[in-house]
Amino acid sequence: MTRANLKRGERLFRRLALLCMCTLYAFSLKLVLSDYAATTWPQFGFSFREPDGADYFLLLTTFVLWAVAVPRRIDSASSLIIVIVYLLVCIPAAVVLMCSAQNHDGRYYGLLVSVAIGLFFTCMVTRHSRPLPERCVREVSQKFVVSIGVAWIVTLLFLSLAFGSVMELSSLDGIYAQRERGAASNLLEGYAQTYFGYVLSPALLVFGLINRNKSLIACGFLGALLLYAITAEKAAFTYPFLVSFLYFLITRRAHFLVSTPSIAFGFSLLLLISMYFRETSQFADAIVWYVGTRSMLTPGAMVASYYEYFSDVGYTFLSHVSGFRFMIDAPAALVNDARWPSIGHLVGENYLDVPTLNANANFVASDGIAAFGALGAFFSFIPLTAVLVALDRCADGIDVRFSIPVMLPVALTLTNGSLFTTLVSFGGLFWLVCMMFFWRHRQVLSVSTLRSKLPPF
Repeated sequence: MTRANLKRGERLFRRLALLCMCTLYAFSLKLVLSDYAATTWPQFGFSFREPDGADYFLLLTTFVLWAVAVPRRIDSASSLIIVIVYLLVCIPAAVVLMCSAQNHDGRYYGLLVSVAIGLFFTCMVTRHSRPLPERCVREVSQKFVVSIGVAWIVTLLFLSLAFGSVMELSSLDGIYAQRERGAASNLLEGYAQTYFGYVLSPALLVFGLINRNKSLIACGFLGALLLYAITAEKAAFTYPFLVSFLYFLITRRAHFLVSTPSIAFGFSLLLLISMYFRETSQFADAIVWYVGTRSMLTPGAMVASYYEYFSDVGYTFLSHVSGFRFMIDAPAALVNDARWPSIGHLVGENYLDVPTLNANANFVASDGIAAFGALGAFFSFIPLTAVLVALDRCADGIDVRFSIPVMLPVALTLTNGSLFTTLVSFGGLFWLVCMMFFWRHRQVLSVSTLRSKLPPF
């Protein structure tokens, strides 16, 4: 057997491993949906029916299509975002749509096909744009690091002055009351909160990890703790731990630690073990709720909920997005609603019928389905693809020990937020600009240049 045949066989084996592990992950999500979410939390849009043969055929076809294109491992900032969207948005959406009680007569088939082709399109376009992970030829300007530190201190002082009287480390039972007390009352406070917790603190943490600077690492964790004391955001509180764990994984020599099949297998194992011990262990029950239901299944449920609601009241055609709002009229059924353009509140209160619920959703639901229906699910991947290609260009030559972990908050925000909001309010556009202008090329000399600089003998 030739070396080329061996390589082809190895690639095929890896793709089959990806298909198998992600199918196992889908099965574990189905178990959580059927035995927990649909029976315990139906008010949040969860329902269950056993899929029929056609449903399973479409699921398998979708998983095969994705297994052909999805990055096999996380080796760049764009591949991180794709893998997270794949595991925390697309696979949960596929499971929820095909297992939903409302999926009678193939109601959600077109929607799933649109999501499947959208992710496939993004993977194929970005496949050749990702930079080589070994190519580290640009280093950060020290003035930029100092600027991040100064901005962190200024924002820390501002938030302490603005919210010092309401800061409290709330228990899980009191987070919603704390969120009301710590809610931003103006645009400046809102941007200060999001950039402090999602941009500045993670940046200092990653700089600290790379340079083994304990002070910067402490600032990263302190920033998350402070933001939790203000807004009680569990996600922001966990980011330092997740960023540090991801940094640890990508600095190991074993690539399987950041391979997509390994991550999918880890998720599957976590869910299956937690479901098994759920009735006898409070910790396992918390994992099923916070990880399996809230973090994994909810993005999929929002895809179905947004589809149902906006199919009924009319599509927004992006009129809910700042910038488009002044050019495009709101749907007639919503034009006089005081909650417009907060589509999360509209879906949460009108469709899910949960008072004061802000049902924020991932970019597929909020940018695509709300605007254009089932076909919008595909459309939502087009701007994401453009952003990822731009990210690959801007991050080319930057140490992946920085570019991958620092983009983790951006990637996770996409599972529960609009792409436009993520770019403007959560640091996506900020990092594109900074990576473009504040990382300079190292001076790399060719062999002939080095020889010309040698002293004569």
